[in-house]
Amino acid sequence: MSSGPVYILDTAAFLAGMNLDLSSEIFSTPRVMDEVNKGRPAKRLEILKDAGLQVFQPDNEIVKFVQEKAASSGDRLSDTDMEVLALALEKDGTLVTDDYSLQNVASILGIEFIPVEKPGIKEERTWIFICQGCKRKFQKEMDECPVCGSALRRRVTSRSASSSAGRT
Repeated sequence: MSSGPVYILDTAAFLAGMNLDLSSEIFSTPRVMDEVNKGRPAKRLEILKDAGLQVFQPDNEIVKFVQEKAASSGDRLSDTDMEVLALALEKDGTLVTDDYSLQNVASILGIEFIPVEKPGIKEERTWIFICQGCKRKFQKEMDECPVCGSALRRRVTSRSASSSAGRT
């Protein structure tokens, strides 16, 4: 176990080839490894494995908690994203990602994050879904309006300063 910081890597960190302090603890999830192995950052992956990259499956209860928070924010996250956030909570680590939705939910959860190549978010956002036909509002994303069948559009309903934007 190192005395340095703890980093949780999203796929973007591998693809961008971000340089990290190799004296730190570096974690990721099996789903991220699957995504990375589909790409071409194999040399970067080998360097991180040699430096002690640990692949860890987060606790299912923490994943469920993250799913609930993401759903209440209106952010669209994949199963991989949910697991990365859960691992960051579980390990009390700093998330390394360029994904704005991941950064948004991380900020809501109080998880620190570091952007890779893009600037990070400056504010947290909560989203709502509005039917383009009947104009009804929904808290959760759906394929279509359950009332009239029209498409839904995502709109920001609230903004607040990000509590963890780019902090390390």
